[in-house]
Amino acid sequence: MFTVLVAICLAIGVCCLIWRPQYAIVAVIVMFPLEQLLQSYFLVFLSHQMLVNVLVGLTAALGVAWRITRKERVGIGYMSNLTVPMIWSLYALTWLGIFWSPAGDQALHSMLPGLPVYVLILVLLPLLVFDLESFQRVEFGIMLVGIAIAALVLLNPAASFYGSRLFISLGVYSGGERANTLALADMGGAIAVVGMLFVPRRAGLLVLGVRVATIVLGLGLALASGSRGQVLAMLVVGVLFFPVARQVKDTKQFLVMAIGLAFGYLVIQFTLDQFIGDVNRNRWDAGSLSSGVDGRLDMTLILLGAWIASPVAWVIGLGTSAFSTLHSDSYVHNMASEVLGEHGLIGAALLAVALLDTFRSSRYLIGRYRDDPALRSAAATLAALCAYYLLVALKQGSYISSPQVFMFWFIVAKIAATERILDANEAEQEWDEADWDEYGEEAVPELLPAAPEGTPVDAIVRSSASAS
Repeated sequence: MFTVLVAICLAIGVCCLIWRPQYAIVAVIVMFPLEQLLQSYFLVFLSHQMLVNVLVGLTAALGVAWRITRKERVGIGYMSNLTVPMIWSLYALTWLGIFWSPAGDQALHSMLPGLPVYVLILVLLPLLVFDLESFQRVEFGIMLVGIAIAALVLLNPAASFYGSRLFISLGVYSGGERANTLALADMGGAIAVVGMLFVPRRAGLLVLGVRVATIVLGLGLALASGSRGQVLAMLVVGVLFFPVARQVKDTKQFLVMAIGLAFGYLVIQFTLDQFIGDVNRNRWDAGSLSSGVDGRLDMTLILLGAWIASPVAWVIGLGTSAFSTLHSDSYVHNMASEVLGEHGLIGAALLAVALLDTFRSSRYLIGRYRDDPALRSAAATLAALCAYYLLVALKQGSYISSPQVFMFWFIVAKIAATERILDANEAEQEWDEADWDEYGEEAVPELLPAAPEGTPVDAIVRSSASAS
């Protein structure tokens, strides 16, 4: 029964992408949880583990091609910012770092499989988004698809708790392998952030119901997976950006926002009660949280201690994946210390510039659309997702193997650069029109009479100068 239901949902999704290719952005954002879901139901996706990634990549490429056929300037704004070139420079430094790394083989093992994902997330995904309006139009789709995936995962017969965390078992064919539960939590927290901050063009009970379902199922999925960092990041980001996403100019708007926060608190409390039980309660007690923080801190201190002990490494770092020679884990689980320790002050400077430019771009978009509720909310949502994935990257994963942390950084930077370029072009056009309205034909320089054939160029120039 569930297999048929998943097949129907997949068919509907494919039809929607054929009908609206620009919605390929949704497929990219939910790719990793979607991959786990399909692998647990259909053997073909398990026996060909890259199939989902390839299909999503082709979908994104077709979405970009569709925009090109409509004569849209898909590349506008992509390199007209600091974020994109700084992050690509950081990745170039990461590849160079292999040459002086004591763990070059480990670095290649981590980086080579991720190359197609680099292209998908850092190239094709930003090209699918033109301006803020184009992102706002797909937010509802992100919530709907996120709800479907979260519900199908939670109801999946192959999903069960193991060590206080919800995993999807990939079956006997995979040797009893369990899928990465962190990918489920990443998506769960992200869609919950979208649900909290979304402001529609037209409010209604349907939209409210979808938002509530998104928060409950997204947060519930993160809770069930036992991913404390994602849950805390989602709650912190959601609360901090909720006032940013809403315009507060008078008492009425303040009361509406306060009621929204109170309602959100009730929804979150309900979700916590439903998804934290005896089977996973110890995952959320103070002792377990403290132990997780201490473990991450110890790894960070080990890497930075080795970095400080080597003066040469202060500038260029210890080398890509050098941490794997210092600890049993292959990476440090903290992007900031990973960049500083393995790529030195140069890498840290590149990351800092990209982060500051992302912040500047987010502030620009929020300020530009402060009087448009829907677009202001979309800008705040993008900024919140940037912050969410940054907080997650400070406790898990490695940017070397997956660039997911930079996904929304690139989108925000490209949109802001595009908006600035369009503003500049519009201002220039208005200036030209104002000149014509004021001066008319006098704004057009009088043409000089044609010079006789054979007249030297310098004579023409002197004649032009004397005429002016």
